[in-house]
Amino acid sequence: MGGAVERLFGSIEEWFERVRLWVRILVDQDVDEDVEAKQISMAGKNLEVLTVEGDAVSLPRYANSMWINMLEVEALNAARWRQVLDLASRNRSPPVEYSQARSARIQLRVHQYRRAVIDAASAVELTLTDLLHANIANLPAGIQRQLNEDKQTLGWLVDTLTNTRKLPPAVTTVSAQLPSGLKTGLVEVRNDVMHRHRTPTNGEAARAVAIAAKVLKVVKPLPHA
Repeated sequence: MGGAVERLFGSIEEWFERVRLWVRILVDQDVDEDVEAKQISMAGKNLEVLTVEGDAVSLPRYANSMWINMLEVEALNAARWRQVLDLASRNRSPPVEYSQARSARIQLRVHQYRRAVIDAASAVELTLTDLLHANIANLPAGIQRQLNEDKQTLGWLVDTLTNTRKLPPAVTTVSAQLPSGLKTGLVEVRNDVMHRHRTPTNGEAARAVAIAAKVLKVVKPLPHA
């Protein structure tokens, strides 16, 4: 009996974790207690504060200002919620590259800009590598050799997709849709982080995370609700 109960609760916990992961990925909700909300200050006009202890009530105080925690998220509509439940119930796990992109978004929100850029770049590198490997038989010999020897870097992947001629249509159709700032907004920022130990600004990290999200949607889009 005890073993059956443990298996039941274990499977429920795993199901809830899949639900949470899919919500994070399919909509802009991190569902993470460690994500820091923004704070804003607002005028406390007409805000009356009382202290109640048993039957005793304090005299009213009127706040000049108040602080409010704000965290804007994308609404989870009924169609997306059904999709989340369906994917979780079928034991489907999110693709690794989408999990990395989601991690980049969380790191950005908790002000870990170096990690945000590294995670975003890792998601793109894996996605572009998979794209070329899926079409390796139709690629030029030199590119095939680089891929087979596992010598590709993020910069090489981007240059190959954007500058190489005679790539198969399945690749050029996708590469033509890659964001224009991919090299400067992600590759170069990532190289500064990795090789020059530079901490990017909030704007640079946010741009890198946004570029990575666009690359994933173009190269390996998730199913619609």
